[in-house]
Amino acid sequence: MSMSVAGGTTVVGAGEIAPYDAFKLHEGYSPDSKGKRKGPTELTAVDEHITHNEGMAIDDLEERPFFVKIDPRDGVVGALKKLDEQLQAKGEASILSKKEPITWVGEEITPGQVGLINHGGLPKLLLRPGRYPGMPLRNWIAREYLGTKTLSETVIEFQGLVIVQVSQNQAAVVADPQNNVFVIKNGGFVALSLVGSYNILAVIDQTHLSTVVKDKVTGATLGWTQEVKMTRNTGRGGGDREFVVALFLNIPANNCAILQKGNDFIIIRAGQHYVVDPSVTLRGMFTFGENQLEMSTKDIYTRDQVPVQLTIYL
Repeated sequence: MSMSVAGGTTVVGAGEIAPYDAFKLHEGYSPDSKGKRKGPTELTAVDEHITHNEGMAIDDLEERPFFVKIDPRDGVVGALKKLDEQLQAKGEASILSKKEPITWVGEEITPGQVGLINHGGLPKLLLRPGRYPGMPLRNWIAREYLGTKTLSETVIEFQGLVIVQVSQNQAAVVADPQNNVFVIKNGGFVALSLVGSYNILAVIDQTHLSTVVKDKVTGATLGWTQEVKMTRNTGRGGGDREFVVALFLNIPANNCAILQKGNDFIIIRAGQHYVVDPSVTLRGMFTFGENQLEMSTKDIYTRDQVPVQLTIYL
């Protein structure tokens, strides 16, 4: 459960209500209020997806044209075949090459690899392992062989084709053709950018974020953060500018982060989270545990000039 600590107290989570003690510091608290404050402001429910830790549901994105979820049972190859079927159903060029492999000459593709061909600016893929001979044994007019990629790579971008698949600890930040940003975790997709490009802004290792947040007094580590930025041209006179589109948080046990959305301050529990809502701002990280600061005083002398040293613990 996450709870705001200023203004209208806000509970964010699976419908849980904070105990009465959580509201005792607020003016107007009354045991008869049953979790509500006296006055004009009451408990309000805020979108529970203000922070995320599971990643975007790819099923919600599958209605997009030429965008296919990677099914764990079929893998990348199955997703590419489904994408190819969508393209042919719409009258577009196929992305799977019809070339047949042989065993004795040509460019070699081993199991687990995909061969890349530039066919007049469009991608063509060789999925079957074996050898693929060049001219004159095969027709390579307007085609250029550009090597291979491993199918298990996190990101493959080739001639407008985008393949993304991330593990449990990774998070891929993606900008769609309308510059909407979403995050993929523990899954993936394949897409062809015929109606706009999908840009992979970053792939984040959520246990090794770039910026450490420390307590300024005690030096204790409160957590880690990392911003993801998107560069876009802003038009005449503006040039290219960077915009923060996602914020990742890694909060250790017994610590918390405080986010602000409008007039609400929201406590986020320990764990790995990310925020893509531009109206949410990180205000700081704190600990629920005890922080002790040791301060030594200057020497104090008694009447008999005996020095006494004191150590103060705050």
